[in-house]
Amino acid sequence: MNNSNNTNYQMASCTSTRNHFQAIKSASTLLFFLVIALLPARFAQAAVITFSDFTHLGSDDVDYIVTIEDDAEAGVTANHFKISYQVVSLGASTTEKFTGFFFDANDAYTSANLGLSNESVESCALGFNTNQVSGSGGCNSNLTLGGVAGAFQGHSWDVGIGWKTSNDLSGGQIESFEIAALSLSVNDISNIGLRGQDTNGGGGSAKEFQSTPNAVPVPASVWLFLSSTVALLVVRKKRQ
Repeated sequence: MNNSNNTNYQMASCTSTRNHFQAIKSASTLLFFLVIALLPARFAQAAVITFSDFTHLGSDDVDYIVTIEDDAEAGVTANHFKISYQVVSLGASTTEKFTGFFFDANDAYTSANLGLSNESVESCALGFNTNQVSGSGGCNSNLTLGGVAGAFQGHSWDVGIGWKTSNDLSGGQIESFEIAALSLSVNDISNIGLRGQDTNGGGGSAKEFQSTPNAVPVPASVWLFLSSTVALLVVRKKRQ
């Protein structure tokens, strides 16, 4: 009887040890994948956000698309954001002189660190914590929003960039510029405001704003973690 008890005890002990070892191994594997997934490596940070659901103010309704991306593999300068803008659904009378781009970014930018570069159309004015920018030679853009804009009435934008009316988007082309990323992510750029002038060929104007992007992307690190977790569960299932 004692021998039987000893044998059963040893078998139970071996089984317990084996299960304990397996649990440690599984936990270590999961931790490994978690560390990889959450590494702040740039390989997993590329993201693109889009703004295209703007609220229309002014005398003309113009549909814009704005994209903000940080993907170096797509040609964006390292540690920079590329911001692209264009007009969609062009009408026969649309001339669309694009004169102003305004945005908020957690008050992170100043004239010293904005790093405005790689402009497809050269800007002529910059402003900070303002709703209007002006420069020499007829360069000015005003995005002062009235009461119809609700919470955006009189809104002061972190950054404003102005162009002369020669920045004409009527050909449907995509124009762009880059700014320094600093320590921000694309999701830190919000409250986009746009100003168009002479948008219908008759002196009309467009004032547009949108507070959040169409859809906030899930960071690549999260997708990596989820796929790694699923893979681990599949492996464990097969072993069982």
